[in-house]
Formats: sequence, structure tokens, C-alpha cells
Amino acid sequence: MTLIAITIIAAVAIYSTYNAFCLALFGIPESLSMTFYLWQKRLGNGYLFVLMMYWVVGMMMPAWITMSEGSDFQFLAFLAPASLMFVATAPHFLSSPLENKVHTIAAYIAAACSLLWVILVTPYWWTILIWFSIVAVLAILTSSYRSSLVYWLETIAFGATFTSTIAYSLC
Repeated sequence: MTLIAITIIAAVAIYSTYNAFCLALFGIPESLSMTFYLWQKRLGNGYLFVLMMYWVVGMMMPAWITMSEGSDFQFLAFLAPASLMFVATAPHFLSSPLENKVHTIAAYIAAACSLLWVILVTPYWWTILIWFSIVAVLAILTSSYRSSLVYWLETIAFGATFTSTIAYSLC
């Protein structure tokens, strides 16, 4: 196993562990970003969300850029995680109009760039369809498809990106 694969798997482990704790403690949130406020309410600050995002980006970005070398779309492997840094750096999206704009725009850019990378750089575009199917079933079974739509869309983006980067790094 290469160092790239190891760092990606570490990022997936950090994200998955954080997500599992949040789901166990809070149920299905409106969005992953909302966990900042849920932790803030529970612990007095929400910086576990910020830390998780920084760790995931720190582990993913170098590997992702390296995996994209030679591709005309390598810039997507920079823009997606760089945008996630803005999401993490502006966690007060409910209480600050400026942070709301930065957070929201950066989240859209991150999701779009990561999914475009999966489609344009890897041969694993179909992982998006698989994650969409899994998430659709989970959202329907839990009746949370309306209240947590953003969370489920984020899950598709993270899941397809993680799955594709792991598979692509092992080739």
C-alpha cells in the first residue's frame, strides 16, 4: 500500500469516526456543518468540526494533487480541499452574515470540484450513482430526506470522493 493510499484511508477514518460520533450523539443533522453548533451546545465550543475538517483536508490534499499529476483537471484536486478549508474557517454560518456567504459558497465549490474530479479524472464516476442510491435508501428509511437534505448531499459528495480516491490510489 502506498503512502498516498494510507493518507487517504486516514482521512476517511477521521471523517467516518467524527460522523459516527455525531450521529450517535445528535442523530442525523441538517448538515455536517451544523455539527459545529451541536458540539457548541454540548461542549461549549464547536471546534471539533473545524479540527476534523482541517485534518481531513490536510491528509487528502497532498495525496489528491499527487494522484492528479498529468491531468488537465489537477486544479480540481486543489480547489475542492482548499474550499473545505474555507468551510472550516467560517463555521459560524448561522450567526455571521459574512461567514454564511464564505461558508456556503465554499461548500458549493468543494462539492462541485470533488464530484467533477471523480468524473473527469478517475474512471470511477459510477461511485456517485452508488452513493446516491445508498443515501436515498437511508434518507427514506430514516424519514430524514427533507430535514437533512444537505447532510445527505454532503454524504454523497464525501462518499463518492473517498471511494474514488481510494480506488484510484490503489491502481
